[in-house]
Amino acid sequence: MGAAGPLSDVPREHDPPDAPDWLDDEARAEWGRVVVALSGMGLVQSDGSTLALYCAAWSHWRAMQDALGHEYTTKGSGDNTVRNPLFVAWKDAAMVVKSYAEQLGLTPKSRLRMPAAPPPPGGRTPMQKFLNDE
Repeated sequence: MGAAGPLSDVPREHDPPDAPDWLDDEARAEWGRVVVALSGMGLVQSDGSTLALYCAAWSHWRAMQDALGHEYTTKGSGDNTVRNPLFVAWKDAAMVVKSYAEQLGLTPKSRLRMPAAPPPPGGRTPMQKFLNDE
């Protein structure tokens, strides 16, 4: 079977993965933001599930951020001031995002541990474009 065979629409392993349908709007926006940079760092089809989990965790963290606002404390019983329970959920979500971000090379420390890829001839790498919001 040639290029027009039944496997012609199957993505090759080295192609960047497509966002899964189940991601919400915030997660899809994050997918679009990072997939370009990650593609330049060697993102492949089999990384799609980790990237999807990262994006879903990002979306969850953003929802917690929006719900929390700047209300880090709240009134407890009596006149006691206690930590806002949403802060605990926000902090837990942030740790999950950080864990997936490190696996994908999205943190400065994790990028230092990754092998350097040669820059494209005469251009900026996708990571440089990503970091400069181009």
